[in-house]
Amino acid sequence: MADDSARLMAILDSALDAIVTMDADGRITGWNAQASAIFGWPFDAVIGREMADVIIPLRYRDAHRAGLARFLVSGEGPILGRRIEIAGLRQDGSEIPVELTVTPFRLDQGWQFSAFLRDISASKDAAASARVASERLELVARATNDAVWDWDLGTGQVWRNEAYTTLFGYRVHTGLGMDSWDDRVHPDDRARVDGGLRRAIDEGKTSWTDEYQFRCADGTHRTVLDRAYIIRDADGAATRVIGAMMDVTPRRRAERLQRESQAQTRLIFESSPEAMFVYDVETLRFLTANTAAVRRYGYSLKELQGMTLHDIRPESQQIRLTSILPEQGDSAVYYDVQHRTRDGTLLDMEILTNALEFAGRPARYVLARDVTERKRLEGQLRQVQKLEAVGQLAGGIAHDFNNLLTAITGHGGLLLDSLPEGSSDRQDVEQILRASDRAASLTQQLVAFSRKQVLQPRVIDLNGVVSNTERLLRRVIDANISIQSRLAPDLGPVVADPVQLEQVIVNLVVNARDAMPKGGEIQIGTRNLEGDEWRAGEWSIIPAGRYVELTIRDSGTGMDEATRARAFEPFFTTKEVGKGTGLGLSSAYGIVKQSNGFLWVRSAPGQGSTFTMHLPWSDRPVDNVTLPEHPARVPRGVETVLLVDDDASVRYVAHRALEGHGYQVLEAADPSAALALAAGNPSIQLLLTDMMMPGLTGRELADRLVAQHPGLLVLFMSGYLDQSTLLETNAAFLQKPFTPEALARKVRQVLDAQPGA
Repeated sequence: MADDSARLMAILDSALDAIVTMDADGRITGWNAQASAIFGWPFDAVIGREMADVIIPLRYRDAHRAGLARFLVSGEGPILGRRIEIAGLRQDGSEIPVELTVTPFRLDQGWQFSAFLRDISASKDAAASARVASERLELVARATNDAVWDWDLGTGQVWRNEAYTTLFGYRVHTGLGMDSWDDRVHPDDRARVDGGLRRAIDEGKTSWTDEYQFRCADGTHRTVLDRAYIIRDADGAATRVIGAMMDVTPRRRAERLQRESQAQTRLIFESSPEAMFVYDVETLRFLTANTAAVRRYGYSLKELQGMTLHDIRPESQQIRLTSILPEQGDSAVYYDVQHRTRDGTLLDMEILTNALEFAGRPARYVLARDVTERKRLEGQLRQVQKLEAVGQLAGGIAHDFNNLLTAITGHGGLLLDSLPEGSSDRQDVEQILRASDRAASLTQQLVAFSRKQVLQPRVIDLNGVVSNTERLLRRVIDANISIQSRLAPDLGPVVADPVQLEQVIVNLVVNARDAMPKGGEIQIGTRNLEGDEWRAGEWSIIPAGRYVELTIRDSGTGMDEATRARAFEPFFTTKEVGKGTGLGLSSAYGIVKQSNGFLWVRSAPGQGSTFTMHLPWSDRPVDNVTLPEHPARVPRGVETVLLVDDDASVRYVAHRALEGHGYQVLEAADPSAALALAAGNPSIQLLLTDMMMPGLTGRELADRLVAQHPGLLVLFMSGYLDQSTLLETNAAFLQKPFTPEALARKVRQVLDAQPGA
């Protein structure tokens, strides 16, 4: 285009006529070299000035201005499209005869005028030649790369430039008439186009424009914008029509694609499940919003368009809004924020925003994703992870503390057996043992929370456990508290330790009782859960499957969000000092989790609390096995026992207790020493081993010794059971801390259970 402009200027400057272009107000917008040569004015001195003031003598100025004004009003004028002879005014004030032709043409910015001024002082013949050259020059100025045509209405012949061949593929024939053009106009457009041009000629108009489909030499059609200028003689009769056909096919295709793209964008915008909206950068006013945004915020589109971003921000977010907006610039920005809906609900939102122009104004597009539920689940996950970490710590503490309690309880038991009845020292030892029992109860709850205790699971009827526990609860619950049970009659079986499950129910009911100091009601319910409909909200993390649900609901004071979030933490309590250990709910949580279940709490101040337990539904039938009762007296024995424990005090107590009941005891401080002892003593009948030791675990040691000594019986003991050392269901186990009597009774039970015993 730069080359074309330069070429055009070179052509204009080489013209023999003065060529002046004017805007609708008659002000000079173009001035070629010949105009400077004829009138003496340099280019810079005339641009922007009214042509009448520069080169029209005073006596002609009013007529010149009136002619331009008349055309702008009515589309016609006495001087437009005609060649008239007037005097031209030079810079030095002298006048020369010139022939003036003023031709209007329309550009995007409106009407413009071309004035061709020819010096006719030499002769009329020279003037005629200059006029032809001027008209040719005008044609060149308007043609550029378009297909230019010149229709001589007198001869009927049509002249076309080379661009006609370039654009449409036809060879140029000077003598060709308009019939060939008419035939190539698309049949759908032909009548309109041909009729429009002929009406423009007949009605005295000076120009004609239309857009239509034009057939190319290869049979394809292209969209052309055709602009023509009708040249008339001094009497107003049309003599020629000069036009330029611009190929606008790419432009129209781009416009169509843009419209389709905009339609697709609007479709995506409207059909997106995420809230989208556009706001004005200066006023922050909503310009538009999609259906999801209308649904999310609860306002109609019309209401939103009367609001600003401030209206959906809570008070706490207003300062942040004013600080983050200046930082966005024209780049894409991603951040988290809170929005408020029409009903006052606060939503956690992820915002992706980018700059765009909307309706001619700087704006920003926003995609707002509601992540309230995700953040709640993330918080829940963090809480679970925190409980896991605390559980690991609690289990480790319980392990070491149980070894200490085993030593304290064991030594106390041995000392008690050596003291006569009625001795004052015996009473002191009994107090020590009672304190040890209370400490053991606390550590047992820690172990339960950490899910490291040994359970004895079997297939049970949860309704039966609830009924048995309820009889106990009615004796310990205050009279001003009622217990109502609604148990599903067809409840599915679950796999759990019934004793530990009873402890869960007791702990939850006692917690409910403490939340109702002035009385109230506790509702205990069970039901079956199948399908996926119930697995929503916080329960969506539960794996798919069938479950049995237990709910314990109270009408107590309820908990705020901060208290509810810490309800299952060990040692956390809202009770007065000395009124509770803070281990009841945490141990219940650990037992349920160790049973592959889930425990939840929903609560709000003044609305009570609801604890919900979900246990997997078992396809096996209920196991009705009853536990054997212990004999009143601990039997003695003579068998050989291999005792293995890395804690010296535990070994000492166990050794004394077993020897006191007649057993032969071989003692080892670690698994390697135990293997060496067993290799030299084939008469060993029972392995008594701790579960957690350096080197080999108790289970690994037992596997190796049983392989070497078939028939060897094994009794495991531990105050803490890691997941890597879980026992088989029928494995014998003794929980630390234990008394000498409990140890002797368990050893005898294991030995008597062997075949042939």
